[in-house]
Amino acid sequence: MKATVTVFVFLVAFAYAGKIHYAEKYLDRIATSRTECFKKDGLDLKYFDLVDDSETAPTYDQQKCYVMCMFDKFKVTDEEHRFLPEAYKQYIDDLVLLEKVDTALTKCQAKDKILRNCEDGYDLYLCILRNV
Repeated sequence: MKATVTVFVFLVAFAYAGKIHYAEKYLDRIATSRTECFKKDGLDLKYFDLVDDSETAPTYDQQKCYVMCMFDKFKVTDEEHRFLPEAYKQYIDDLVLLEKVDTALTKCQAKDKILRNCEDGYDLYLCILRNV
C-alpha cells in the first residue's frame, strides 16, 4: 500500500512539474487575451497551447513579445514594467503551485524587478516555468 501511495505522489508531482495551471475563473480571459497577443505579434497558432509548459514552451523567437503583452493585459507590471509578483500570483489558486511560484519568483526576478524589454519578460516567465 505504501509503495502505491508513493508512486501516486511521485506521478502527480512529475505531471505537475514545469507547468502553470491558472485559476479556473480566469481561463476564458486568459484564452481571449492569449489570442489577442498572438494576433498582435503575428505568432504561429501552433504554439498557442504550449506556452505554459517548460517542456514545450516556444523559444523567444517563436513568441516575440507575447509574454509582455500578457503581462500588460493582466496588469502584472506597473507603468515602468516592474514585475508585480502579488498581482501575478492572484491568477493562481492552487496552494502547492503558488508556493512553487513564490520560490521561482525569488530565484528568477531581477533585483529591481524591471523588465526592460520583451526578452526580459520571456526570460522571467521561462525561468518561472522551469522552477515550478
